[in-house]
Amino acid sequence: MWKGALCVGTANLVPAFSGRRLLYVAASLSARAQQSQKKLEPVEIPGLEPITYWDRMHYVPGLADPKCPVWDRGWEDPFHRRGPKYEEMPLYKGKPCYTFHQRTKMLEGVKQALWLTKSKLIEGLPKQILSIAEDPANRIEDQDERVKAAVSHARFWTTTEIRPKRDRFCPVLMQDLLHLCRILQPRFPTLGNRILAENYSVAAMWERGFRDGYPFPHAHTLYITESSVNMARFREEPLRAKMIMFTFANALARAKLLYGEDPKVLDNPITVQCIATNGRIFQFLVLQLNTTDLQSSNDGVKNLIWLDRDQLLYDYAKCLPTIRKKMIQVPAGLSGYCPETFSKFLALYLHGAV
Repeated sequence: MWKGALCVGTANLVPAFSGRRLLYVAASLSARAQQSQKKLEPVEIPGLEPITYWDRMHYVPGLADPKCPVWDRGWEDPFHRRGPKYEEMPLYKGKPCYTFHQRTKMLEGVKQALWLTKSKLIEGLPKQILSIAEDPANRIEDQDERVKAAVSHARFWTTTEIRPKRDRFCPVLMQDLLHLCRILQPRFPTLGNRILAENYSVAAMWERGFRDGYPFPHAHTLYITESSVNMARFREEPLRAKMIMFTFANALARAKLLYGEDPKVLDNPITVQCIATNGRIFQFLVLQLNTTDLQSSNDGVKNLIWLDRDQLLYDYAKCLPTIRKKMIQVPAGLSGYCPETFSKFLALYLHGAV
């Protein structure tokens, strides 16, 4: 445990504290320092007028601060312009609107996302997708060896670093796995009707940055990776909540385009999938949008979400072995490969085409 010393009074008194005790003392001292630096709020007593240094034209200790009127320059200074208050703006609304973006982390995680989207959670993947994953006819030739080669390409062959960062190998691994899935296009021709759109934006009006009459308006599968240095790293629970929110946004935008803006129960449900990974652990999600009426109570028709959590593609990918007490704990190279994870990845890609 980290230890330190805190001098109190003279130099002869140096009591040593453990890490927790020292942090507690330091925190209490910093809190007192902040309280001492805060300015005391003025106390107004009815019937008494405070004595200020307004007539002195300079600061005088012991006298109260004067309330100066707002200075009117007589002209508009662009460098000192004071905008109107929020309540005075023409587009001001009394009811707040909360925005969910790439960096938003939900405090309650999946539970909060389910409440916001009026959805019911089902653990695991749907039976249709599991049947696709278990069917040998949907496998790629030398599937396991090719997936291992994709992992080695992302972790070892694209960099000379001993320990590459996630924002480097995670997108490379995702692209290699999608390339393996495209090999099955001659077997399933409908896969040619899809494209891969990167860094698109989704809103209630479905603004994707391409144009009106876009030939691919419906999102089939969303792929989320740790591919940016500036993006905050998400833990598993906030990441799964992020998957639910963005998948629901895509499905809702599609539903409003097909059925209009009025809340209603959909005649034909809309399904959108999502896959998120940090380069080693995969999260699989399938959302079925049954209703756009989110203002009603928790009773009635709900949306359905299937979630398969924390699926390992491999245990370790080490450039150098991990040695402890002269024993190799983790060997160099790829170890602990799990073929079932890529089978689910491929099944989600083939869903709708098989």
